[in-house]
Amino acid sequence: MANNKYLKGVLGLTLGMTALFVAISAESAVNSQIQVASTLVPNIKNDVFVQLSEVPQTGGLTSKITLLGASANDVVSLEYWNGSSWVNSSLNLNAQGELTTANNYVASSMNYRISLRSAKNYILGYALENGNTTVSSTALPFSVEGASGGVVLTSQKYVFNRNMTYGNRNNDVLELQKVLASMGYLTAEPNGNFGQATLSAVKKYQASVGVPATGYVGPQTRAKLNQ
Repeated sequence: MANNKYLKGVLGLTLGMTALFVAISAESAVNSQIQVASTLVPNIKNDVFVQLSEVPQTGGLTSKITLLGASANDVVSLEYWNGSSWVNSSLNLNAQGELTTANNYVASSMNYRISLRSAKNYILGYALENGNTTVSSTALPFSVEGASGGVVLTSQKYVFNRNMTYGNRNNDVLELQKVLASMGYLTAEPNGNFGQATLSAVKKYQASVGVPATGYVGPQTRAKLNQ
């Protein structure tokens, strides 16, 4: 849970920008949700997931991403998965001075990767649009490591709340790699990518703490890591 100071900061950032995120009307059957870690690591590609309850069977749909609280200098890169490959997507200033980007790829589950260099608090918004009509929209606050008022402070022990497996690339994996490296199980440089070296290191760690050495970081392994 974010602290009150952080929530007030987010509220202040959101006020005056609510026109960007149009509320889902009672008639709309499409719900959208953003999943992103509450605190991201600067200068690496962090996963962002967007879930739609359903995809309307109509043409002309676009996916729009908006980053509030940011300037162009804060952004290293933004990519989206189009079903077969990663595509670079540039965030551009709109008439309201907000960083936005849009593409024609719409699916029930969408994956973005964002890299930011500045330690700040941000709000990430997603909107499903059909022409000038917003079909569904959602927004979520997060921070980049080092920002004041963030949810996870670098001086605190990191808490692993999500399962991890081979092929994942996100902030949780990066923190896992740091732990494994500090214990001597991982010799590769932590980069947030759950590859073969991390898989091998996880198995060694699991064997050392009496957890089945499968390489999958599930509830049992997370419980050991969080002790």
